[in-house]
Amino acid sequence: MFINQLLTWWLIVFISKVTLAALQLILNKALESIGSAVLTPFKEEPKLKLVMVMVIFPVILNSVQFW
Repeated sequence: MFINQLLTWWLIVFISKVTLAALQLILNKALESIGSAVLTPFKEEPKLKLVMVMVIFPVILNSVQFW
């Protein structure tokens, strides 16, 4: 029973990682443009930019993913 659940979970995680990697490869130019546009206001404030990238954006994205 445990092995079946573990393999199912592993397969789901693997498919998720492969799908996200493929999307990043396909959409890399668009994602780069979006990232640059979003971070442009913080160009002169590297510490604030770091807080945005390391704290604020992950909290927002994890909340959306959890929802």
